[in-house]
Amino acid sequence: MSSFQKHHSQELGALFQAKPFQGQDPEKAKVIILGNDANYSEEISEQDFFKFILEYHVDGVKFWKKYGVHHPFLLENYPLNKTGGGVPYHRNFSKLGYTSEHAEIFSFVELLNIPTIGVTSTNLEEFWGLINIEHLKWLESIMLSKEPKIFFLSRSVLQRLQEIAKKYNIFSWLSDTKLEASGLQAIYQKDNTSIFVSYSFSASQIHGVIDSIRATIDDFLKKKDFKSSIVGSSKTERLPESEKIIKTRELPSVVETKISPNPPSYDCPVCNSKSTKRTSLVWVKGQSRSKRKTSGLGAIFFGKRTGVMGGSMWSTTDNQSKLSELTAPPTFFGISDFLGAILVCFLIFPFILALFGIPQETASLWGKNFFIFATIFMVIDDIFVYPSQKRNWDASFFCNRCSAQYIPGGKILKQ
Repeated sequence: MSSFQKHHSQELGALFQAKPFQGQDPEKAKVIILGNDANYSEEISEQDFFKFILEYHVDGVKFWKKYGVHHPFLLENYPLNKTGGGVPYHRNFSKLGYTSEHAEIFSFVELLNIPTIGVTSTNLEEFWGLINIEHLKWLESIMLSKEPKIFFLSRSVLQRLQEIAKKYNIFSWLSDTKLEASGLQAIYQKDNTSIFVSYSFSASQIHGVIDSIRATIDDFLKKKDFKSSIVGSSKTERLPESEKIIKTRELPSVVETKISPNPPSYDCPVCNSKSTKRTSLVWVKGQSRSKRKTSGLGAIFFGKRTGVMGGSMWSTTDNQSKLSELTAPPTFFGISDFLGAILVCFLIFPFILALFGIPQETASLWGKNFFIFATIFMVIDDIFVYPSQKRNWDASFFCNRCSAQYIPGGKILKQ
């Protein structure tokens, strides 16, 4: 199982920056499902199916109406394991029984405004490192708006909100909330806002409260008389433009061009193998760090007395597979390389020349000239060569059969 972290897909990340939600805009939605993070399989961006994910994030409401399911995870041709990566979450939500006629009502929004992989609890330190304060303030402004809305969140999300209240003084009005042992519980009802806590839609316990959630939503919609507003939008109280930090923006053109009827094939252009993976993933997965504990006993002597002393120590070793070395990113010459050039050119190189009888002044002059040459080379490489090599590496895939590295629909980098 992958450790919790930000998803590597730049296209997906760009879509979340433009629209930090799924489905309807939460400022227009009536029913909002608040989660910890939007979770995806690590390999999803390597599949031809990825075009459906991107299409969904461009316009979730339109997607539901077009395909008849609220999320691409529920499409029959979803190619990956359906027991993880966010699939159970959306499969259980679909059991509420709502159809595309209700697409304008529902919004999914998370505490993190980026896509992720892995389970949050496996790396809470990373979760807190990915928190965006302005995004949280935006969420709080929606929750406290005067427009009628009903929110559903899990117990773990409430726990995170209470921790956020202590750390950042956001959602402080939820800091003293107490929960019952189980079931669906209303924790906040003021003006037109109602907040309910139950279980995550990915948890098995959610099946025991599905009917209660459906009845609560139906009752809310009936009381607020939303029949005429199922199709269309509502006017939510918005922050002044000077204070509003996060807003939906036009999607970057690089994302729009990615969502095409004929996306590039991820198959290897050299041997036509389908066994391919993004190069950056191959490189990362081939690295590991191991810790080893060494213990020992020894005899000690104090005059005529003899004693025994024991001790232990931990050692850390970084390991890298041959495959990871083969798929390593291009080299960027940093300060450590500059310092290394100083050491070699002004100390080691003159010393070696002196062993062969070269005069010290001549050896020092040669070392100086080599240092100037090395510095110019590193600066030119960092400015003019490295950026394009890094872009190619980020976009490239690796073939597990023939070891070719290539850009889908583009050129072959290594063969």
